[in-house]
Amino acid sequence: MMVTDENRNGVVETDFGDGPHRFRLAMGELEELQEKTGVGPFVLMQRFISGEWRVGDVRETVRLGLIGGGMEPLAALRLVRRYVDEKNWWISHTALAKVIMMAALAGAPEELPGKGDAPEEMNGASNFRTDASPSARSTEQPAQPE
Repeated sequence: MMVTDENRNGVVETDFGDGPHRFRLAMGELEELQEKTGVGPFVLMQRFISGEWRVGDVRETVRLGLIGGGMEPLAALRLVRRYVDEKNWWISHTALAKVIMMAALAGAPEELPGKGDAPEEMNGASNFRTDASPSARSTEQPAQPE
């Protein structure tokens, strides 16, 4: 399973059912998922983590993830019916749904703060100072009188 760096958008590429597929939950898919499950994305993620998920949580996350990844809705529905509804491999499907949701909420691991996106002075706490802080960095030497 791989979370891609394509356009920094949390695309998950992995084998599912009949081969490799792309999954992504953009705003539209997240809103529909919220309607289908009756809870917001963070509550849904907590269900996956705690093991208190419902069948519809898993099914709809996978289906909408396929649609968000570029699959036509009818093709996504057929794939989910064949490989989720009929196979009943709920533990593996739950793991997939959790990865899809995590990528949607937190982004790809490469997208996390401190992973190379920020300017050099932002990557280390010892080098960072906001304009709101008038004090010198602990590594700076005070000015010497002439």
